[in-house]
Amino acid sequence: MVEAQNQGIVVTDPEEIIKIFTQALLEDNPFQLQIGKQVFVYYSRFTIDPQLAEYIENGERLLIAPLDPPIGNIKIIKSKFVTLELFTEFHLVNTKLQFLSRPNPESIELSFPTKLQLGKQKRDSIRVAIDPIWGLEVKAVRPSGITFNGRPTDLSTGGICFSTEAAIPILTKQFRLLLIITWPSRNVEVQAKAILIKFHDKDGDIYFRAKFLFENYDEARAMEELASALQLREIKKREDLFGIKKVMDNASKEDKALMAEGSNKPKPENQDKKKLKLKKLLKLPKLAKKKKQKS
Repeated sequence: MVEAQNQGIVVTDPEEIIKIFTQALLEDNPFQLQIGKQVFVYYSRFTIDPQLAEYIENGERLLIAPLDPPIGNIKIIKSKFVTLELFTEFHLVNTKLQFLSRPNPESIELSFPTKLQLGKQKRDSIRVAIDPIWGLEVKAVRPSGITFNGRPTDLSTGGICFSTEAAIPILTKQFRLLLIITWPSRNVEVQAKAILIKFHDKDGDIYFRAKFLFENYDEARAMEELASALQLREIKKREDLFGIKKVMDNASKEDKALMAEGSNKPKPENQDKKKLKLKKLLKLPKLAKKKKQKS
């Protein structure tokens, strides 16, 4: 049974679920896994086991490789459920499963899904616009080894958009690539496997959008650090453009003069305030004396 919901498409038909996971096994992509209600994401993939294809064909169970980081292999044993997210050729698949057992150190046994949430292949997280003057570069490597270069236009911890003017090999949606992103001025290089989710022409340039397929925590962490560094660079850029300079430009000439004069004067310290208060007190007797003479 297939139902359309606001969040995407819900699949409950056992045969359709078996078909989707059979395709996922053939593609052998890494996937993400969350334990219980934890926000932290672990990384894994299907384990290499000759019986796994039969388990999936019969809708019995799933076998996955140990989690990365390794602490997840301990936490999953005590979990009530896990949420698994993976890509197939056409969908982003999300499903809740139960931990069954740890048959050996090389595999984790999970229940077979009875319900799938199929979503569109979107990039998640905040996208940071990349200024060309920062000098970031991206190299796309096909499985055959053929490469082409591009210029990143925005990036998030979930994916990237980049453009290229040069001739490129024929690509289609759902195509897998290895993306190597470099920031020469910062001596930074990160890489991750990715899946193309969209591409289009604009003003003679070809733009690609890709979703990262992290295979381990270190890859995801490296991309998070790059995204954070770009966010800080963007904040600094905005401060340079819209900081105190904008305030001064919008102020009147009189305001500018007052602001300039005020910025040059030292701020009165507590001692100065005390002296001012004392001076006022010293004047009081004189005023009282003058009033007495008049009377």
